[in-house]
Amino acid sequence: MKKQNPIYANKRLSQSCWRSAFLLVLVSLLTLATSCSNEDKPVEPISEPILKGIISYYNQFDGAMLDITKADMEKAGFTLGDVISITLDDKIIVAPYYDGYYTRSGELLFVAYPSYPSICFTASNTGLPSELRGLEGHEDRTGYVCALLEGLCGATYEEIVADYLNTYYNYYCVTPEKDRDVCNTLVSLKLNPCLMYYADIDDEAQLPNVDYAKAFSDYLLSHGMSQQQLDALVQALTVN
Repeated sequence: MKKQNPIYANKRLSQSCWRSAFLLVLVSLLTLATSCSNEDKPVEPISEPILKGIISYYNQFDGAMLDITKADMEKAGFTLGDVISITLDDKIIVAPYYDGYYTRSGELLFVAYPSYPSICFTASNTGLPSELRGLEGHEDRTGYVCALLEGLCGATYEEIVADYLNTYYNYYCVTPEKDRDVCNTLVSLKLNPCLMYYADIDDEAQLPNVDYAKAFSDYLLSHGMSQQQLDALVQALTVN
């Protein structure tokens, strides 16, 4: 166990109402009284649910794995899509609670990922920053590397996007045909910033017109790859 920190969470509800809950890591149980009213009338305080747990370990993506499950969250009154206010040591953090990494890269979230045994507190695609866990470094994500390699081999923007969205179909049965808004949001929030960085452009609207083979070759050459290495990589990826 590398680090154990107290986490305090508030759950945001619709219509300007708030309920509260605690997620505790090695601290005593607490009770919070809050009120909720649509008419600005005084309401008797209510006792809110409490959870207690620890950061069990950090996964391979530098995310903090709690010993609290999705079932525990549901029993306490949390639902997917809630916004949670987290107190970690002396830091207050606001993050959403999702079952996937539906945030911009580097943004914090609580995630009940389908293949995870418990809740993970992390930042999308990068893991927790060092100031929150006392460790340096983070893992690169496979999807971004695949996008780079596909573009390097001549894939168009539309082909890269289609391949990227296959992950969301495989895990969540999300498809552009029936979930167009969700897919457009995922591409805009997560994939497009990565492609813009690789292609060295600052206008998202330019992405469909980029020559990705040239742009990604330039990226790799400018980051230490030789032309010989680049040619060998493309040959290895494209020869049947």
